[in-house]
Parts: sequence; C-alpha cells; structure tokens
Amino acid sequence: MTELPLQLGLRFFLVHVVPMAAAVAFVLVLAGAGAPGDHLVFADAWRGAGDLSLGTIVLLGLAVLLAALALQPLQLGLVRLYEGYWPGLLRGPARVLARWQRRCRDAVAARVTRALTARDAQAAGEAGEVLRWSFPARRDVLATRLGNALAAMEEQAGAPYGWDAAVAWPRLYSVLGDACRQQVDGQRNALDTGVRLTAVATLLTPVALWLLWGSGWWLLLALAPPTLARLSYRGAVHAALGYGQAVTAAFDLHRFDLLTALHLPPPPDREAERTQAADLCTMWRQGAPTPLRYDHTL
Repeated sequence: MTELPLQLGLRFFLVHVVPMAAAVAFVLVLAGAGAPGDHLVFADAWRGAGDLSLGTIVLLGLAVLLAALALQPLQLGLVRLYEGYWPGLLRGPARVLARWQRRCRDAVAARVTRALTARDAQAAGEAGEVLRWSFPARRDVLATRLGNALAAMEEQAGAPYGWDAAVAWPRLYSVLGDACRQQVDGQRNALDTGVRLTAVATLLTPVALWLLWGSGWWLLLALAPPTLARLSYRGAVHAALGYGQAVTAAFDLHRFDLLTALHLPPPPDREAERTQAADLCTMWRQGAPTPLRYDHTL
C-alpha cells in the first residue's frame, strides 16, 4: 500500500512536472540572455539565475506545479489527439494521414510476402512482428503511428481468450501482480511522458522563434523544440509498442485472477473460456443481463 502514493507521485513528476519545468526553464534562459533581441549573452542568464532569491524560486516552482495540476486531467485527451482522433475540420488531414499509414502498413505486409516467397523465415518473422504490433488488423488504420500501435494492442490483448481489452483492462489492472503492474506502469508512464513532451515542445516552437528572431546564428536554437518534439513522439510510439506487449502479457498471466476476484469458477476449456469472457465483456459494455454462477470458495 505504501508503494501506490510513491508510484502516483513519480508518474505525476515525470509526465506533468518535468515537461512543464523544462519549457519554463528554456523560456527563462532565453529571456535572461536578452531575448528577444539581436545580442544574446547566456552568461547574463547564468548570473541572473544565481541571483534569484529563494522566494522567487519557490514561486516559480509553485507556478509550475499549479500548471501541471491544472493540465493533468487533459492527459487522456492529449493522448487521444496524438492517436489521430481528430474532430471537425481536422478530419480531412486525418484522412490524408490515414492513407499514408495504410501505405506504410501495405509496405510492411509486402515485406512479409516477399520474405515468405524467398523462404526467409527470420525476415518474415521480423516483418510479421512489426505488422502485428504496429497496425490493427480488423479495423481501418488511424492517422498516426501512435494510434495504430494502441489500436493493435486493443485488438490483440486478451483476444485469444475472448476478452475485449478496451472493456476488460480497467478491471484486470486492479488484480495484477506487482511485477506485471510495474512493467505495465513503466511503459505507460514512458508513453504519456513522450506525448506530453511532444505537445509542450510543439507549443514552445513558435515561442522560441519569436524570442530568437533577429538574434543571428542563435536563431538555430529555435530548432531545439521541434527536434525534441520529434524525438519525444518517436519515443512515445516505441513505448506504446512496449505497452501493448505488456498489456497482452497481463491478460496471459492474470485473466484467471480476475475471475477469482469476481468469484467466478475457472472455465474447463478454451471454448468455455471464450464464451465466458465474451459474456462478461458484453455485460460490462452494454449492461446486458448475463447469467453468472458464483463460487464463493474462491
């Protein structure tokens, strides 16, 4: 029980505080060096930082903390945005990017076919693994790599046993063992941190351009935020792939722990398991009446 507040605190610090603090520090350093202006002196920024009073540092830290707290509830919506679920006027660009993602998927599928034709089992296996974890198979692709990786996870995790991951995962998560939970949490924290850094760096790009415009070669520093945004997004995609594998492993290892927590008897075979899991997911998703036989000795 004592580990839960620690994990929540670590997640909040990594996902919400660090990106906000980095953005504030970047802007303050440029301003301290004389931006906007045509002559930047970063030694002045260093000296100015050393002259800050403890009260000023506390106030800056409090401002960063309050901003992180205020933006924390928006994290899920931010991830959905980078998944490619775009509303209104953005649906047109989303369709264009989705076509590009379909071409990427078809290129990977073609690699699998060529490798199978050449009887190169290793190449076919590697390309097949990329195809399996990077793109959904039973629905159309989304506009972004992140969205497709997470959609592939939702399709695959628990599917061989009849579970709908989108419905069952919030319940399964509560019964995970410590080792599995740490693996899942680590990948999810990396994913959310990458998305938040991507968003912060993207928003910081026009600010950096404004501060550095007319400063000569120092204008090249404005490339730092978009470069960070690109690297962070790539990191978020890789974390999403790892998260999908971790969630899939959680279903493999702990699905019967969920049945035990529900006081439901374990199924005798795979077909019975698939039927039971599908019935439970239908009940949770739609509120459909489902006959259940409990075993309170579990």
